[in-house]
Amino acid sequence: MCPGAARMMIAMTIQAVVFDIGGVLEINRDLGVTGMWEPWLGLGPGELNERMADVWRGGSIGTISEDGVRQAVRERLAWTAGSWRSSCLTSGVSISAPPTRS
Repeated sequence: MCPGAARMMIAMTIQAVVFDIGGVLEINRDLGVTGMWEPWLGLGPGELNERMADVWRGGSIGTISEDGVRQAVRERLAWTAGSWRSSCLTSGVSISAPPTRS
């Protein structure tokens, strides 16, 4: 304390705690999931992330909502529940199983 300064006690109440799990405090390794989905969706290597780059970025910094990300996936990848079922049935993939690496 500085000489001559009066002692003062300030009490503060914690109102929020923020946990950031989005590549800043935690870095997630690439699981290769994009590479499994691209051929299944009829996309070339790297095309999924090229189409979705601004959406992935917006989702990671909070400028787009989770619903907004889902909507963009539907619009940009022509993704619907019907296309999911149809693709599964025509490719012989079980509807309950995700695509696997070839």
